[in-house]
Amino acid sequence: MFCPNCGKQISDNSKFCGFCGAVMTPPAAPVVEQPVAAPVEAAPVAEQPVEPVPVEAAPIPVVEQPVAVPVEAAPVPVVEQPVAAPVEAAPVVEQPVAAPITEQPTMAVPMPQSAAPNYQQPAAPMQSQPQQMYQQPVYQQPMAAPMQQPPQGNMSPFSPVPPAEEKKKKKGKAGLIVAIVVLLLVLAGGGVFVFMRMNSPAKKIAAAFAANDIDTVMELYEKVGDKEMDEVVSQAREYAEKLTEGYLDGTGEQDYKTVSDTLSKLYGSVLNGDSKLAEWIYTVEVVDGSRSAFKLAESYKEAENYVEALNEYAKVIKEDELNYAQAQQAIEETKNLYREAAIKEAKVYEESGNYEEARDVYEEALTVLEGDTQILSAIDDLEAAVVQQAFVEALEEADMAVNEGRYSDAIGIINDAMEIEGISSAQQQALTDKLSEITAEMYVDGTILGIWRMECDFSEAITAEMGPEFEDFDAPFIVNIMFGFYEDGTFKMYVDEESFRENFSDWLDELLIYAADIVYDMFGEMGLSKKDADDMVQELYGMTMEEYLKESMMSEMDVEKLIEETLESAETNGIFRVEEDRLYMGEEEINENQYDLFHFEEDKLIIELVEGAEEREFLPGISYPFELIREQ
Repeated sequence: MFCPNCGKQISDNSKFCGFCGAVMTPPAAPVVEQPVAAPVEAAPVAEQPVEPVPVEAAPIPVVEQPVAVPVEAAPVPVVEQPVAAPVEAAPVVEQPVAAPITEQPTMAVPMPQSAAPNYQQPAAPMQSQPQQMYQQPVYQQPMAAPMQQPPQGNMSPFSPVPPAEEKKKKKGKAGLIVAIVVLLLVLAGGGVFVFMRMNSPAKKIAAAFAANDIDTVMELYEKVGDKEMDEVVSQAREYAEKLTEGYLDGTGEQDYKTVSDTLSKLYGSVLNGDSKLAEWIYTVEVVDGSRSAFKLAESYKEAENYVEALNEYAKVIKEDELNYAQAQQAIEETKNLYREAAIKEAKVYEESGNYEEARDVYEEALTVLEGDTQILSAIDDLEAAVVQQAFVEALEEADMAVNEGRYSDAIGIINDAMEIEGISSAQQQALTDKLSEITAEMYVDGTILGIWRMECDFSEAITAEMGPEFEDFDAPFIVNIMFGFYEDGTFKMYVDEESFRENFSDWLDELLIYAADIVYDMFGEMGLSKKDADDMVQELYGMTMEEYLKESMMSEMDVEKLIEETLESAETNGIFRVEEDRLYMGEEEINENQYDLFHFEEDKLIIELVEGAEEREFLPGISYPFELIREQ
C-alpha cells in the first residue's frame, strides 16, 4: 500500500510509514468508559479519573495501579497516588472529571506494534498542589488481548452531557486516552527506545537506500545527529559498494548515469571526500568508457573496418567484467580478418605488377600487426618477385642495347642489376655470364669502331685564367669529349653539346655565388653587412646580388657565342689506322712515327703514350692516359 501522507510505498502490514512516520490507523473499536469516582472532600490526595484503554489489534499490557479507598459513592476503582508529606495545610483542588466518550479517538502520534511515544502527564490547573510520589507500575505481558466487557460491578452508567460541553470534553478525553495508551506502551520495557529507533533518520535512510531513493537520503541526511552519523555513513558506504559491484558485474539494474549520479551525490554529502568512494566513481567512469568502446568496436568489425575495430577493442579494460574476455577474443578474430584482407589486396596489386602498391599495403598492415609472421613472409615473397622482375628486365634491356651497338649501355645495365638488394646467387651468376657475353661481342675483332666518351674536368684550367681572386673556386666543370671511329677509317672528335650547356650553367651558378661572397667581403671592408648590401642592391636594381652579378656578366660577354665557339673549336676530324696495339691518328695524313698505344678493359678504351715518349697535353688540362667509355 502507499502512505497517505507522503505517498511512499510501504508494506501492507505496516502500522506506520518508515519514511515520514505517519500512523496507519486500523479500524476503530468501541471504547467503553469506566465510571469515575466522586471527588473526595478535604482529603490530601488528588483523585485522578480512570479512563478505559482502547482495544488495539496488538496485546495491551496490564498495569497494576494502587487503588484508592472509595469514599461516599458506590465502589469505583480509583488510581491512588502515593502522597508526599504536606508542607502546609492547603485546600485540595478537585480534578475535573472527563466526560464519557463513546467513539475511538484518532491518535496524532505513530503507534507501532511494539513501541509507543513518550507520555506526558496532562497539566493540572494553575493552583498550588501538594507534591506527590508515584510508584513505578509493574508491566505484565498478557497472553492475549483481553476481550472488552460491558461495565459491571461498581462502574457507573453514562451520564447525559449537554451537546456543547460534550464536544469540548470529547477532545480532551481523546487526548487523555492517547496519552494513557502511550504511557502504557512506554512502560512496556524500552518502548520509547524502540519507537525512537523506528522513527530515527538512520532507520528512514536505511529504508530509502533499500528503495534506491537517493533523493530522500539527501533530505534525511541533514537531520542525522552525531550519534547516528556513523551508522548512516556505514549504510552509505555499503550501498555505494553494492551499487558499484552491481554495475561492474552486470547484476545491478541501474544504468551508468544513475550509478554515477548516485555515487557523486553520496561523495558530496554522506561520504564527503571518501577516498574509497572516489575510486569507485573513477572505476565506474572508466568502465563506462570501456563498454562504449566495445560497442563501437563491434560496429567497426561488422563494417569490415578492422583497423578502427582493433583500436576500440584495445580500450576495453580488465575492470570491465562484462566485455574484457570477449574483447580479447574479438581482437584475435579481427586480426585474422585484417590479415586476410591485407594479403588479398596486396596480391591483386602484385599480380598486376604494381609492386610498390602491394608493398605499401603490407607495410601498413605491419603497423597494426607488428611482427606478424604471415605478413613478413608475404613481404619476403613480394621482394623475391620484385628482384626477379628486375633481373628479367635487365637482361632484356641489355640485349636491346647490344643489338643497337650500345655496348657501354648494355654493360651498365648488367652492372646495375648485379647491385640489386636481395638478388640470389643464381641470378648473380646469370648476370656475370651475360656481361662476359657482351664484352666478347664488343671485341670480337679487337676493333675500336664505334662511339666513345671521355669525361674531362676543365675547372682548373678555367680558374687559372680568372685571376687570383678565384684561385679558391673549385666547382667542377665536366665536358664530355666524344670520339667516333668509323669503318671508313675516319674519326671525329667533338664536345657533346647537350651535356656541355647543362654543365656550364651549373658551373656558372656556382661561380656567381662565389663572386657574390667576394663582393660581400668588399662591402664588409666598407662597414656594410651582407643584409645592408643586399638591401642596397635590391633598392637600386630591384634584384638579388646573384641576379645582379649574373646580369652584369651576361652584359659583358655573349655566353651563347662563347658556347658556340667552344663547341666549334673542339671539333676535330681526321683519319686513323690500327695495327695490333698501335693507334695512328692524323687530320689529313698519318705520321708513321707518331702513334699511341691502346688496349681494352671491359668496355673501356685506354689510350696511352708509348714508353719514353714526350708528355704532351691533348687538350688544355687534359693529359694521358685517356679513358674512353663506349657509348655504341
